[in-house]
Amino acid sequence: MKSNTRTRRFDLPHREALRTQNSRRESMKGNVNAKKSLVWLKDYDLSSVEGSRRFLQELIKRTWTGQLGTRAAGALNGSLRLLLEHEVLPQLEKRISDLEEKHSEKS
Repeated sequence: MKSNTRTRRFDLPHREALRTQNSRRESMKGNVNAKKSLVWLKDYDLSSVEGSRRFLQELIKRTWTGQLGTRAAGALNGSLRLLLEHEVLPQLEKRISDLEEKHSEKS
């Protein structure tokens, strides 16, 4: 009798776990948001700060209107941030050093 009781006790949580896994699978199948993506256009120019800014504006617009999924938007946003930091920070450092040099020449 004890073995039957144990089996029943462990059987219920096991069923609950399977039911939870199946629920997750069903919700993942219907996740249309994850399937939305941004089609790359030839006029997207990420080699300049201005082009990156325009692409970011398009990204915001497409996310806001529901044409782009939030996961894809988050990934693109992070990538653009890294790209801008890589492009903009060296330019700013150079401008600052030029200004400091000009200031020291005047003094």
